[in-house]
Amino acid sequence: MRNAPAETNSDQILVSEMRRGNVAFLVGAGVSSPSPSNLPVGNELVRLMVDDLVRRAEISDFQRIRIVNLVGSRLRPEVIFDVLFSEIGTICFRPLRCLAQGSPNLIHQFLAAMLCCGNDVLTTNYDVQIERAVLDLGSVISRVISRGAFQRDAIQPPRKGTLYKLHGSLRVNGNLPHRSSLIAAMRQVGKGLEEGKARVFERILQTKQLVVLGYSGRDEFDIVPKLTATRNVKHVHWITHSKLELSLAIRRSSCNCFGAKISCQNSLTPLPP
Repeated sequence: MRNAPAETNSDQILVSEMRRGNVAFLVGAGVSSPSPSNLPVGNELVRLMVDDLVRRAEISDFQRIRIVNLVGSRLRPEVIFDVLFSEIGTICFRPLRCLAQGSPNLIHQFLAAMLCCGNDVLTTNYDVQIERAVLDLGSVISRVISRGAFQRDAIQPPRKGTLYKLHGSLRVNGNLPHRSSLIAAMRQVGKGLEEGKARVFERILQTKQLVVLGYSGRDEFDIVPKLTATRNVKHVHWITHSKLELSLAIRRSSCNCFGAKISCQNSLTPLPP
């Protein structure tokens, strides 16, 4: 077995900042893929949604053809969701119930512990596995989901330990999503982050070290453009490991916070150019 890479001074600083609640995590669908969550991501989620929608009686034959054609397109999942919403309205949200399955994995537990330590988490994910992991710890955190909540948070003194759902969210009990937040996110595709979200993200980038987990960075719509355009970014660590290596990296931890093991320092890489 290979020895773990030596811990660098930068890693030690990051772990120290985690203990103080001075780190933010940007997490994508990749964190919800490992077992026991096993949630679909990207094109897999699109296929599941399409399979569900074409079987619904309220969908016309013409709409079925349009929906099926989306699967073979090269459009990003966010764009496909936007097209589905334009074609059939809020019916397109119903298949998202598949994201209520499974249970929090090691990464969700890690993020829950980080929130309880006062660190922030920003996620593009609809699922609520992080919230469930927080409940498993017997704790309560602040969640910011709606456009109004982001606008209020942008002008208020920052609160530590907040979960920001950038693209909307299911309800914690797994029922249909907070529709207003998803509709707002759909209508914003291709237009960049809404003002409140952009201001919150910029504030976090300039005041906290950012650790990116399970996020491809391939979107051209909101997160990456804001990340590259923001000046005076404090520091970004981009974890590029596979889901198995990411789980193992979290397991190999060196500090203890809220009774949960924490590790990132052996799997950090600089922000890619």
